[in-house]
Amino acid sequence: KSLSDQYVTHRAKESDGWQSLCIHGLSSVHTDHHSRYGFPDRNNAPYKWTDISNFCPTITRFFKKSFGYNLYDRIRIMKLRPGGYIDLHQDVFDLDEARLGPINIALNNPEDCKFYMEDIGYLPFQQGSVIMLNLYNKHCVYNNSNDDRYHLIVHGKKGTTWPDRLWNSYKLHA
Repeated sequence: KSLSDQYVTHRAKESDGWQSLCIHGLSSVHTDHHSRYGFPDRNNAPYKWTDISNFCPTITRFFKKSFGYNLYDRIRIMKLRPGGYIDLHQDVFDLDEARLGPINIALNNPEDCKFYMEDIGYLPFQQGSVIMLNLYNKHCVYNNSNDDRYHLIVHGKKGTTWPDRLWNSYKLHA
């Protein structure tokens, strides 16, 4: 919240009130996929900890020491203002690319803010929820609350602990 004036509009054609800030990425304000900035391959994109990471020491330390990824592309704080929405869209279009991808972590999730996924319904986000998403599925978000909604979205390469962590999570929630 203290960085509120630093956020930039994210995908204005697909949303209203959706803002973002990169903790790790091309820069703090280059919040979209590397290909939108002229880097066709993620291996050539100069991802790094941005200046914003200095203002988020707890979050930055968590990702550097505890999260268990071998490599990060983007780590973004995504803000959706009250009354804001993210239109129904799909991030992955090739069925061969349809798989679990980025991780979405709810820093908060107001009660009247819903994340819908086509053919699934709404995802039960609440503060502290961590959900790995398959963005081949069409999805949208509506914040019908009076509060900003803050989520972290993490893109990168999972480390060796992730298969067991996912399996244990599925067993816990089955």
